[in-house]
Amino acid sequence: MNSLLISLKGLRRRQIIALAAVLVAAFGSTFGVFVVASESNQQSLEENQRLVVVRFGNLVNEVSVNGNIVFSNKETLSFGSSGTIAEVLVSDGQEVAKGQPLVRLDAETTSTLRVAVAQAKIDVQNAESALEAAGKTSLAEAEAGLDLAEAMAAFLNAQDELDQLRDPDSQDLAEADAAVSDARIALLEAQDDLSNPLAVAEAEEAVVQARIDLEDAQEALGQDLLDAIADVNAATKDLEAARQDLSIAPRADAIRTAQDNFETARENYLDVLDKWAGAEIAEGDPILSPPEFFEAWDFEPAIIYDRNFTLFPGGTIGDLPETKWNELTVYGWVWLYPDATSIEITCVDDDRSSSGNTISRRDANQELCIQRDFDDTWKVFSDARDDLESVLAQDTQDAAQAEADIIRAEATLADAQKTLDSLSEGLQAELLEKSLVVALAGLARADSDLEKLVSPDSDVVEGQRNQVALAQAAWDAASRDLEKLRDPDGIEMEVRATILALADAALSNAQSDLTAAVANRENEIVLRESELALARANLDAVAKRFGDSTLTAPFDGFVSGVRVEEGDEVGATTVVVEVIDPTIVRVDGIVDEIDVLSVNMGSGASVTLDALPNARLTGRVTSVSSAATADQGVVTFDIEIEVVVPEGLRLQEGLSAVANLALGEEQGLLVPSQAIHGTFNEPLVLVKSGALFREQPVTLGTSDGFWTVVYEGLSEGEEVVIEVQESTVQQLTGFRGFRARSGGGGGGGFQEHN
Repeated sequence: MNSLLISLKGLRRRQIIALAAVLVAAFGSTFGVFVVASESNQQSLEENQRLVVVRFGNLVNEVSVNGNIVFSNKETLSFGSSGTIAEVLVSDGQEVAKGQPLVRLDAETTSTLRVAVAQAKIDVQNAESALEAAGKTSLAEAEAGLDLAEAMAAFLNAQDELDQLRDPDSQDLAEADAAVSDARIALLEAQDDLSNPLAVAEAEEAVVQARIDLEDAQEALGQDLLDAIADVNAATKDLEAARQDLSIAPRADAIRTAQDNFETARENYLDVLDKWAGAEIAEGDPILSPPEFFEAWDFEPAIIYDRNFTLFPGGTIGDLPETKWNELTVYGWVWLYPDATSIEITCVDDDRSSSGNTISRRDANQELCIQRDFDDTWKVFSDARDDLESVLAQDTQDAAQAEADIIRAEATLADAQKTLDSLSEGLQAELLEKSLVVALAGLARADSDLEKLVSPDSDVVEGQRNQVALAQAAWDAASRDLEKLRDPDGIEMEVRATILALADAALSNAQSDLTAAVANRENEIVLRESELALARANLDAVAKRFGDSTLTAPFDGFVSGVRVEEGDEVGATTVVVEVIDPTIVRVDGIVDEIDVLSVNMGSGASVTLDALPNARLTGRVTSVSSAATADQGVVTFDIEIEVVVPEGLRLQEGLSAVANLALGEEQGLLVPSQAIHGTFNEPLVLVKSGALFREQPVTLGTSDGFWTVVYEGLSEGEEVVIEVQESTVQQLTGFRGFRARSGGGGGGGFQEHN
């Protein structure tokens, strides 16, 4: 009740009179039909009582929100820069279109801002270049990485050597012991080879016995047969020699060497193609010379390796399918290689000399020359190819000669064998023949062995002496190595420990240097990124100030106020003009705590204006405050309702408005709230039963203050009694009472169910 009184106090007198008239008219029109319908049954009713038929219908519960029209979309515009007003192009109340010029600054200020924009763009480009340079691997970082790798290798090597001295491996000891034994045996054998009298006597005896065997064999055979046998043996030896020439000719090594040189030269040349052009030559494809390759692959180093050449026209970094060479390879050399400026396309020939297939060039760290890489490797490749072809041709010629020698030797052997066959027939002759051959071979072998022992060659003797000296040196070295493993020298261990400590210190220093180099580059990148972000932010700010040197309408609407005149001096934050969008308006109001939970974002609303009594606008809830406002015990919540303005209608800010929000709808049996009496826990209605009336307990549902839904206790078509004599506010509110809502009033409606 207090809420209702507070809400009514907030209304104007005219609004209160209108509200009362609406309530009376609504109540009278609502119940008139039922009263007329039931006048025939009023014979036993009291004078202030009427019968109302219970009907099935829809109960719509609404809340009314009183407020004022507010323009949601308005902007006050400032230049953002100090200057002088050069031109005012609009006036108060003037309609404007989005982008329409409103006010301009003087030419001097505009020119200054244009110069500032150009300088800001230059600053951004410089910051981007500095960031790109900082992102590349620096020379100091590359050198630190190389030093670290070398220091790590030296440390591991020193550690391994010291560990080997301190605790030699059992396998190493066994191998050293075996090496001493082997060296001792080799020394003894070399000494025996140098001087052996027993071997000389045995060789002389073998010669005598071989001569006796030969004489016996010769006596057993005739001279003609001996000559035939000699011819067969000679032809057999010639045939074997020819076959050996064909199978184990020294040309096989030459072919293998030429093939190895050719493969190495080919791989080196293909590596250069891949190195500079990213070219991958498939197996079996012809290998082109540098000029042929440049033409066939459309690869012009002088153009492609120019830093001004656009490698990726589309802006996406990757290998372009329309070119045969690889853009990523060129990009790696030009933009990622730390010393890209040392790359040359062509080089003078003063610093290069060639001799045969060997090309001497500057160190790769001093010069990177594309044309020279191509020419040098191509020359080596072409020379190796010519050498291989020459060796193969010579091999073919030698093979043909050897085959011809074999054919002639086979023919000679066949003739000799035919003669021998004609002189010797039968098994006995064959046996005698073989005995003679064996005796001849034995005599030759015995003579040779004796000659070597009696009159050795000076080179052989010198070689044997050298073998003895080498065997002695090997034995001494193996003995020292074994002794060193068993009992390492203390001084050497101290030296190795010192070398290890120095290597450890060098490794720590290299790690620190690399960490510092990486940290310096990362810090520089962070610094350059910050500078770039600052430069871009400054460019955006300067560009905005330059764009705002002529203020334009941010949207379609009208000018609500021009605060300056031509010639006025303004600051950066001086409000110059205000623009309003009249198509976006809202109603600001409040709802009480009873209804706020039933109000949802996006809920529809019906809006009426005092200034337009016959118009009804549509809207929707766009904001419901989460914080409550308490005033004299009444808790309310702020609410905003966006209103759809029909085309052609121009509203004014501040107009009074009422928005009706539908909180819910329920179907059921409806009775007037005035028909309910009893207590809250046990509500009753007076129902006509024949010619009599009886009190009927009911179960109640939702009520809008005028109508109440009955869940149990009544049936459709029954008649209930209401009292209509005292039309006080308390009677109108019925069982639940009338609740004030948001400075307006609650309301509802009964829709008969068809």
